[in-house]
Amino acid sequence: MDQAKDKDRNVKKVSPRLKIILALSFLVAILFAFLIVYIINPKFKVAADKAMGEMPLISSIAGVGDSAENIEAQKRDLAEYYLSLDEERIIDKLMLLKKQDKRLYKEIVQLMKDGDFEFTQDILSEIVLKETKKNTLRREVESMKREKAGDISEKAKYYSKVGLLQTVRDIEDDIRSLEIDSTYAASLLQEMKPKYAARVIYYIDADIRDAVETNLKGEAAQKISREMLSFEKYIEEMDSMTMLYADKEYRQASLELEDKEKFKAEDVAYIIANMDVVQAGKILASFSDKTYSNDVIEEINRIKLLNDQIDTGSLYTTVNIMDSYIGKVDELRESYKKMDATALADIIKNILGRDEIYKEYPVGEGVLRITQEELLVDILRGMPPKSISKILKELGAQKASELTRKMGLPEEGGY
Repeated sequence: MDQAKDKDRNVKKVSPRLKIILALSFLVAILFAFLIVYIINPKFKVAADKAMGEMPLISSIAGVGDSAENIEAQKRDLAEYYLSLDEERIIDKLMLLKKQDKRLYKEIVQLMKDGDFEFTQDILSEIVLKETKKNTLRREVESMKREKAGDISEKAKYYSKVGLLQTVRDIEDDIRSLEIDSTYAASLLQEMKPKYAARVIYYIDADIRDAVETNLKGEAAQKISREMLSFEKYIEEMDSMTMLYADKEYRQASLELEDKEKFKAEDVAYIIANMDVVQAGKILASFSDKTYSNDVIEEINRIKLLNDQIDTGSLYTTVNIMDSYIGKVDELRESYKKMDATALADIIKNILGRDEIYKEYPVGEGVLRITQEELLVDILRGMPPKSISKILKELGAQKASELTRKMGLPEEGGY
């Protein structure tokens, strides 16, 4: 019984405290909600400031009413200060204010009009004029950039159509005559396909190349650089093929190089371009497809011009000479086939090892010479294997070994 009474007394003691705590919690929650709305809602803030400003006690505690009046007073002071400045400074300050806070700009302008309407109107007219000029300049600059970009794009398309040689020559000429600079040239190259741009850079004059490469930017520069490395590797591969086919029997070399599934015309051109002129002429003259042979020759001439090799007509002359020469070789071969091995061996002994000239042909600024020994070797290379074996036996060891080496046959006698 006593315990129950004590418990009841404790409840009665706690209840008033609980009520106070609950009341304070409720007031804090309301105040917190008020503050949040006051901060995030501008309209509510204005209305609250106005209401609190009409309550002296609250406004004195919060300092709200005075701050609103102070802001207005500061605006009036600022307007008066602007009116006291010279025109240029007023224009600069108002343009800056307009850029930063359009609402405040309008309020200050209105206060300035209240102070000196005509003067403020003149200032506003100057601002409009200045902004118009600025906008016109901006429009013209943007228009110029668009036109330049369009010009570069169109010029890049033109260069892609006229071909590599003409592109290289035009860019070199334009830079040397100061019509364009290396920056513009780099912009042109960046508009082209990376593979084509890389080849232009590869063949362009070395001094110009360095300046142009310096001005290549961004992803386009990276793509062009990768294509440059790829093209340089391709040239190395073609140089290796040149060495291979320079020593190969010309009819076999011709047969392999004319295989369009294995080589493109451009590949064949790069392989033959740096080859000895006689071997090159023989190979091309032996092509069964004469149109294809001419296509390769034209490509070779472009490569030579890109490498600043001026004499490009010699190859046509050489091919014609070699075409006639091969006809003579075939004719003599048929005659040799009718002779016995002993008679042929005697002819070979008289010719082999001697440097007598068979024919001389003027080619370009030089002379193309074909020796009796070269003619003999070309005739024998087309003879049946059995005939060659008989001839080698008739020649004796020393001459047979010499002929075998010059014909490119295995040392054991081949056939």
